[in-house]
Amino acid sequence: MTNYRSAQGMSADESTYNALVTTSDWHPLLGTASMKNAPVNVDAESIMPGTGLLADNRYRTAEGGAGQLPYEVLSKTMGKLFRWAMGGNSTHTLVSGTTYQSVHSFGTGALPSRSVQLVRELVTGTEMIDTFGGVTATGFEISMDKTGLLKVTIDTDFASYSTVVAKATPTVSYPRRFGWKGFTAMTGTRTAATTTALASCTTTLDGLRSFSVKATVATDTEDYRGNGLGIKSQPYAQLRDVQFTGEFDFLSSTLRDNHRTLTAFPILLQFVTPTALSTGFETFQIDMPTVLVKEDPEPNMDGTLPTISVTGDVMISSTNSTQLQLVQRTSDTTL
Repeated sequence: MTNYRSAQGMSADESTYNALVTTSDWHPLLGTASMKNAPVNVDAESIMPGTGLLADNRYRTAEGGAGQLPYEVLSKTMGKLFRWAMGGNSTHTLVSGTTYQSVHSFGTGALPSRSVQLVRELVTGTEMIDTFGGVTATGFEISMDKTGLLKVTIDTDFASYSTVVAKATPTVSYPRRFGWKGFTAMTGTRTAATTTALASCTTTLDGLRSFSVKATVATDTEDYRGNGLGIKSQPYAQLRDVQFTGEFDFLSSTLRDNHRTLTAFPILLQFVTPTALSTGFETFQIDMPTVLVKEDPEPNMDGTLPTISVTGDVMISSTNSTQLQLVQRTSDTTL
């Protein structure tokens, strides 16, 4: 960030939509975070005396905006963010000793909201403190580049914006990130996660070089109602679309054949840190039980290492109603 000396991102669950709460949860944001206030301004059309446009004729009729919150995925403290991103459907269970497991599935009904505060310190030392209310997650993307770190970007929509809320005080911690070392892609026969057991697949999905899992939820983010508030109403989850994109070394024709025969298959992405828990290690999983390749993957023919780009629809099936699950193995005692 060239414009800021330091920045912080804070958030917290709202018990009532757009009722601001103290933002008590700190997570280290990436520098590309953006929350764009986009109120509705309307110019009156009536003719007034004079030869120019009259500033007094411009009215603010509604509030709101949207943005993106990008993070590196941490081995701790991320449970509330993933519950929010998935629509509020999570379990958090003691496995043994000091080991806990969180399982996040897509929620239904109203999207849960959070209050979010972004603080940027300008080069002059002045702090810009922006606070947003009624912030809902309309989608997210989890990705990793070859030899990189695991990242998640949460797409947001918000109802209100304030510059007068006091700066929140963070409690800073230093969990591990999930890196390329410790990452395994799997397929084959799948066993679903339980509240205390990780998901598993029987076969390594060899050759994956980079990937993205992008989820979006169909919802009405322009639901302004005549209730005197001039803000968006709390959106409801409708159809969810999940896309897997991966770059592979072209080691076999299996993915091409799956596309030709419309054969669905599971993909399980697992990330493990070296930090031991009382049961196993710190772990994060992206579980996609039913993936259909969208287009025939075609390898390059330019004399370099053959690779393919694969895009798949992550779906449900007649035998599996789970579209996507995120699983965390952590020492966090609560979400």
